[in-house]
Amino acid sequence: MNLSPKEGLAQGMKQGMKDTALRMLQAGKYALEEIAAISGLSIEEVQKLRSEAQTA
Repeated sequence: MNLSPKEGLAQGMKQGMKDTALRMLQAGKYALEEIAAISGLSIEEVQKLRSEAQTA
């Protein structure tokens, strides 16, 4: 799959946001709302990451 530089950057930034949220979830110190606000993800995306992390 060939991505334009702009698309590649956007995809990389989104992955970074998810990585940040996952680390915060693993720390267990933050509410979902805080994780969403800091990571830039929606609460729904954070909830999905939490569910995926629990089943992994």
